[in-house]
Amino acid sequence: MRLANKPSVGRFSDVYHGLLRVSWPRLGLMLVAGFLAVNALFGAAYFLVGGIANARPGSYLDHFFFSVHTFGTIGYGSMYPSSVAAEVVMTGEALVSVVMNAILCGLAFARFA
Repeated sequence: MRLANKPSVGRFSDVYHGLLRVSWPRLGLMLVAGFLAVNALFGAAYFLVGGIANARPGSYLDHFFFSVHTFGTIGYGSMYPSSVAAEVVMTGEALVSVVMNAILCGLAFARFA
């Protein structure tokens, strides 16, 4: 029962505490699913805006793998952004990647501690 004058806990706090309590195998599956989902979304964004050099025309898979390279900061060099729109998407993905990696490192540290 929630008291009228007591502030409620934010939803993100509940998600965080839930991730601290979930089993390691389930957390691993959630991380893999999240990684694939984020890269699928950014791959779709690259596919829609175009501008990825050396990506085969009409190949979503090339755009998906470019997203994986960007997210993981691998950057093999065979594909690279060649338009302002692709650079904007890549900048957004780089930011999301840094934030997600920081959150995951903090979560792993909290689970081990």
